[in-house]
Amino acid sequence: MPVMQDVKCYFCSGVTSLAFRYDRPPEGETRFSFSNGSYARDVFVCRQCGHFMSIHEMDDTSLYGGEYVNSTYGEDQICEKFAKIISLDDAKSDNAGRCDRLIEFADRQLRAKERRCVQPTILDVGSGLCVFLHR
Repeated sequence: MPVMQDVKCYFCSGVTSLAFRYDRPPEGETRFSFSNGSYARDVFVCRQCGHFMSIHEMDDTSLYGGEYVNSTYGEDQICEKFAKIISLDDAKSDNAGRCDRLIEFADRQLRAKERRCVQPTILDVGSGLCVFLHR
């Protein structure tokens, strides 16, 4: 997949640059059939706000079908996986780090006056088990 040149940040419309390029799934990533035997993914970072975006050409229209749930969580094990993850110590939880990064990002991007007047909300696309939102 060629590097895309005109990727604008989804949040601030800033200029981005290529941060990572993957031509195969990273170690530990679940393998899905929708990658059609090939795997190409570019991750861009915004030079203005620091937001990361993953760009790919995989057909993920059936992502949340049975294959995704079964491959990712195992059949009938969603509640057990959720309970295990939320009980992890902060030092062993990548969700704790994600939450800290999101709060730091929001503090940098939102003016103090807006934070006092508006209760912040979040839309988590691809939230999986929702452990991030739970925290």
